[in-house]
Amino acid sequence: MPTAPLPVVRQAEPPAPPPAVPVPAPTPPPARRRRRFRAPRALREDAFWMGALTAMCIGGLLMAIIATTA
Repeated sequence: MPTAPLPVVRQAEPPAPPPAVPVPAPTPPPARRRRRFRAPRALREDAFWMGALTAMCIGGLLMAIIATTA
């Protein structure tokens, strides 16, 4: 049985690429003012006492360890 010839399929022309759009120049970021952070007085005092109590606790733990291992 003879086979029918296959149809010829032609590809369409690809569409033309869109025209190139110029890239706008990036705008520089706004200048930021540098301002030194100053903690309120209450926070500074709390930080001092927290540091002092932490040092005393560590010292007490070290003294207890040394006293029990000797």
